[in-house]
Amino acid sequence: MVLRPAVFDALKDALALFGVRGMTVAQVYLVTKAAPKRVEMYRGQRFASDFEPSLRVDLLTPDDEVADLVHVIDRVVGGHGEAPAFRWITPVDWAVRVRTGEYGLDAL
Repeated sequence: MVLRPAVFDALKDALALFGVRGMTVAQVYLVTKAAPKRVEMYRGQRFASDFEPSLRVDLLTPDDEVADLVHVIDRVVGGHGEAPAFRWITPVDWAVRVRTGEYGLDAL
């Protein structure tokens, strides 16, 4: 999912209560037609930017927990007055934790 950084701490805390043990978080920049251009300063120069700083959060969870996890995410992020900019669900056939050699559900 892609969301605003302001809601990440609340989401992280809720996911920890849900039982999520790990996630991958990356800083990304969201560009949409709906977002107004903002005037920013960089090294003393003004420029118009249509990039919106965002976070991409990737999670892996067992199939039987997906619906509950989506519900938790929607409640936390929606409680801050916004929905994730993008959310997608992709089935993963096989997961391997390279460091430990665990695979399947044990790798989660």
